[in-house]
Amino acid sequence: MDAPPLLRELRTRALPRLRELAGLLLDQADDALFDLAQGSRGGREQQDHLDAMRRLRTLRGALVEAMPGRIADALLESPPPLRPAGAEDAAPALEAGSLELVGLDDLEEQLARERLAQTVERRLAGPLQRLGAALGRIWEREPVPAEDLPLGPLRIGRELGRELQAAELPLASRLVVYKLLERLLLSEFGALLEDCNGFLAERGIAEAAAPARPAATRIGPPRPGGPGRPETGQAAQEDAEAEHEPRQEAGHEASAQAQAEAWLAALRELFTSYLGGEAPHSASVARGADAAATGSPAPAPAAVHWLSLEQLTGLLRPFQSELPEAIRQAALERQQALGGLLRRALLDAARQQDPEASLQASHEQALTLVGMLFDVLLDQGRFSEEQRLLLTRMLPAYAQIALRDPQLFAQRNHPARRLLNELTEALEGNRGSSRAEQELRLRVTAVVDRIARDYRGDLGLIEELEQRFSALLERQKQRAALAERRTTETQRGRERLEEARTLASLEVAALTMGRHLPPPFDAFIHRDWGHHLTVTLLRAGEQSEDYTEARRIGPLLWQAVETCTQGGPIPDGLEAALRAVDASCGRHHADEVLAALARLHRSTSPAPTAVEPTAPAPLPPPPADLAADRTAPPPVGFEVETRVGPRPELPTGDIDLVIEQEPVPPEALERARALQQGSWVDLVDASGQPQPAKLSWISPISQRMLFVNRQGARLCLLSPAECAALIQQGKLVPRTAVEAFDRAMVGLLDRLRNERRP
Repeated sequence: MDAPPLLRELRTRALPRLRELAGLLLDQADDALFDLAQGSRGGREQQDHLDAMRRLRTLRGALVEAMPGRIADALLESPPPLRPAGAEDAAPALEAGSLELVGLDDLEEQLARERLAQTVERRLAGPLQRLGAALGRIWEREPVPAEDLPLGPLRIGRELGRELQAAELPLASRLVVYKLLERLLLSEFGALLEDCNGFLAERGIAEAAAPARPAATRIGPPRPGGPGRPETGQAAQEDAEAEHEPRQEAGHEASAQAQAEAWLAALRELFTSYLGGEAPHSASVARGADAAATGSPAPAPAAVHWLSLEQLTGLLRPFQSELPEAIRQAALERQQALGGLLRRALLDAARQQDPEASLQASHEQALTLVGMLFDVLLDQGRFSEEQRLLLTRMLPAYAQIALRDPQLFAQRNHPARRLLNELTEALEGNRGSSRAEQELRLRVTAVVDRIARDYRGDLGLIEELEQRFSALLERQKQRAALAERRTTETQRGRERLEEARTLASLEVAALTMGRHLPPPFDAFIHRDWGHHLTVTLLRAGEQSEDYTEARRIGPLLWQAVETCTQGGPIPDGLEAALRAVDASCGRHHADEVLAALARLHRSTSPAPTAVEPTAPAPLPPPPADLAADRTAPPPVGFEVETRVGPRPELPTGDIDLVIEQEPVPPEALERARALQQGSWVDLVDASGQPQPAKLSWISPISQRMLFVNRQGARLCLLSPAECAALIQQGKLVPRTAVEAFDRAMVGLLDRLRNERRP
């Protein structure tokens, strides 16, 4: 389709800026690769960086002209197709004719591009959304998402990847260039987007940008390689391996803040209802409630001394180094509420100096909320006793944060909230069975020790710890993503092999129909021809000419046996066909079959008159709808791996699941089929322990579902019926939220609703 003139003008306007960005990227890459070569220890590593630098210099002219041109030309292409709501990118399919897994280098490069795009999309969310909305108006469709934008970071990363692969740069050098592009886009790409949005706004297409807000003061130590100098050399390499972008979402609008305030107000209203009206406002009211609970007479009214915020935080700080014994026991036994024990411990400590000390209503709410939050967190997760105590050691510090900043409960990007999510994720289900898990446990312990020792109300410490721990967790996630993709590709290969074996076995069954030839021929058809069909299916596919030719070999051999039995000659072309089967199987049975045919022909007495050969056996039609029915038993003599039964497939290392034999209602099966790829669930094993599991892949062949753990290793492979049975029995529970803090907040709200006092 012809592009609108407005988009042609936009392309002309954006192209010079894109070329300028490409030139800056190549300059920085040249410096970075030179510094890396100089700082390396020599040998292959140094030579790789020098070779990469020379190739980029050689291709500089083409890169500065061709790559920006292709990016800008995307504005003139047809608009991207609309995506259904909740649709996800399909997993990459194996290339035809290849049985190998996706290369590790390719996976790492793809992850680098995806991370680049996600980081830039978070930081420049506002300008990208305005550009997507404007392009949607031009194309008369819904707003274009950031991942489909012609000028989006994902498109730029893909075009860069095409050039780097053509230049044959080593992986280490490519990753450095991707990191440099990420930093360059974060610092320079916003100006290009604003220029494009301003141009479209002048034409009445895009919305005008909101007035610029003052830059938020960053809490914590300055980061190396920040604005002011490009990151080159060793700093760029360390960034490519370890640095984690802050998770503060770019362009945080006032509407989001208002939504958080409304959510917090609703939470407080529900919490007030939970307390049964107004919270106690005096020591006499509080003591009267305690007296009513114990049956003792209420004390006489007395003056109330409200504890100030500074007094409360001063009382909480000693708890950071040594938790009260009652709280430690509650963390292990899980029979008492942590919030109530924390309030009681604070009042006991305060009343040792002031017998009339009491808590203000807002302070009591904050302490109770943070206590309930940790209660739900400990109850929902799978933690050892040591891990429960480790998490509970952060309760006093988080109580101080909740007292000072109630936005902890409303803002998803709050640094304390992010840190608690990450620490919980690192501990949940962590048995220390691998070096990576042991490293995570040690790092969590170090973070908790640092908070207990040094936290004095400064969120800068929390943000610093979060950034450092997030960098470690990001590396672990990248390794887990690679492991998950390898697991998925392995299972996809198994499914394809299983399907090919099933199709081949049914071809053999359709030819023989329960009949048997003499041993050499029968063995060749069931063993060699079946294997040849399987290999051809995997390499070329069911609709290929190669597979059509492979299917003719079996009937041709059957016809040859019948012809030789009647004294006729060996059909033309049979020897070449048998040799092709030998080449495919890596065996040498063709000579044996040909010799047996010759003996059969010689042993048959010729008739006085020529014997009319039997009509060639017609090629059997392909078995109908093989993918729909995998339960048909394979013919004897050809092995097919199919497992159908009440229990899931459980190879070594899979989680041990117990599925009770009971009818599965249709609604449970619908819930199982509604599970989305990438969603998290809790699987309850045979010992009754829940384990977090991610639905990594759904087979398009058998519809079976592959679940992996946080390290990307396979947990189990379940059919939809098995998933439905587990859901019905409460052993597969979809998670309402991925992050631990969000799940805890959902559980907290459920408790407030269920335990609301009359």
